[in-house]
Amino acid sequence: PSAPAPKPDIRVALLAPTTGRAQAVGARLVEAAQLAVFDHAPNGFKLLPFDTEKDGAAAAAQAAVAAGAHIIIGPLFAAQVAEVAPIAKAAGLSVISFSNDRSVAQTGVYVLGLSPVQALQRAIAITREKGATRYAALVPDAPIGRQLTASLERSLPQLGGSLVRADSYPATATDFQGIVRRTAEYDRRRADPPPPPSYQVLVIGELSVPRLKQMGPWIPYYDIDVKDVRLVGMPQWDDQSLGAEPGFVGAWYAAPDPAGRGPFEEKYKAAYGSVPNRLSSLAYDAVALTAVIGKLTNGPNFSDSTLTNPNGFAGVEGLFRLNMDGSSERGLAVWEIQRGPHKQIAPAPGSFLPPTN
Repeated sequence: PSAPAPKPDIRVALLAPTTGRAQAVGARLVEAAQLAVFDHAPNGFKLLPFDTEKDGAAAAAQAAVAAGAHIIIGPLFAAQVAEVAPIAKAAGLSVISFSNDRSVAQTGVYVLGLSPVQALQRAIAITREKGATRYAALVPDAPIGRQLTASLERSLPQLGGSLVRADSYPATATDFQGIVRRTAEYDRRRADPPPPPSYQVLVIGELSVPRLKQMGPWIPYYDIDVKDVRLVGMPQWDDQSLGAEPGFVGAWYAAPDPAGRGPFEEKYKAAYGSVPNRLSSLAYDAVALTAVIGKLTNGPNFSDSTLTNPNGFAGVEGLFRLNMDGSSERGLAVWEIQRGPHKQIAPAPGSFLPPTN
């Protein structure tokens, strides 16, 4: 009998900044990717790292194509994803980038980073379950702020709610007194005791914790009280130090459940003697995904239909899946900021599929 044909090699390119300003981040990405190879890769799996900084992301993508890569993981930044996409598409390769900017997502070019828009939708769904119907938004005058407001305008009517107020502030603002006073409708509410604002939920689209701490004292000062108004924030609010800000105690945000991250961090520390950064899990998940697909399909079958399995995949920080439009979704828990450890309000879903009766 003839010998079985050898399984084809699986060549996975990793585009990361291994030199330059983001070199430390790039090193963590490469290390996490190598850990995923060790944990999950079948025989014949080759991880090929390419530096995006020295000659640019486009040159790195061209080098990956020349090396016979079957899929590209990375790059890190949205502008680089835009450079890499046409090169990958011309070569018939999919891209799983580390960006969370949906504006660069397209069929075959995926953004794996946690989307603030998706996280907001998860938290908003829980506030609707609790009976809120009137919403306000306070967001930076920046692309992310406009995306958040647009997503509220689009989704709230479908959920039976409405956006009754939308305010923005300069993205580089450091003095929030006037900004919070306006959003709090303080001048209209100057009575004793003050009537509640016109909304029940205030979405604050600020991603920077230091800037939040500059905003925080003005929230109770202008009578935004958690008894009347639920604050809803971003995944970046997963920061224990915000519990020391009275204005943010009681605020909700959606973020991954950290339960799965502990074992990953310990494994990483045992291998490299250091703690991974928040982006490391993206590199681990992306490479593990390609390794698992390589095992299941007996080779490098990275078609869009394979990558966009509606059941999703189990990642370091819970369930995730890639969508045909290039966006990604995560199974997120909803948390409440407290003075001690933040409290889980709603668990992360165990499945993306609707429950069957």
